[in-house]
Order: sequence, then C-alpha cells, then structure tokens
Amino acid sequence: DGTLTDSGEGIINCVIYALERFGLPYSTDMNAEGLYTAALSDKKRSGDTVNLVIPQQIGNCILQKTPVTQLKLLLESGL
Repeated sequence: DGTLTDSGEGIINCVIYALERFGLPYSTDMNAEGLYTAALSDKKRSGDTVNLVIPQQIGNCILQKTPVTQLKLLLESGL
C-alpha cells in the first residue's frame, strides 16, 4: 500500500521517491570488488570484522559483526 508499514514493493517505491526528492543516491555503479575495497577503509571496520547495518524495517536496524573474509561473498551475492 506504499505506507511506512508496507514491507513490499510499495515501501521500496516510497523510499526511492523520498531519496530522489532530496537528491540522494539509491544505487551505485560500483561492482562488488569496488564496494569491498571501500568497505575495508570504512569507520565501521574493526580489525578483521566490519559492523554491517542491516535494516529490518523502517526505523529498525540491527548491527551484524561480519568477518571481512565473508564480506566480499555477501557483496557478490547481492546482500
């Protein structure tokens, strides 16, 4: 239905619309290797792990500590 409680395509379109309206990006031309390289210097990295922010729903995210060795595989799989 496009409301903030909608977990389907409607909420995706709503978020994309809001990002576009404020001139913010919602996609990238970077490939998995480029994203991986950038993530290695990210402030959320601590030694051999990186803290991923995983959205669960609007306003609710979890932090997932992920070994950098698994990060590249996640990026390649599109997660």
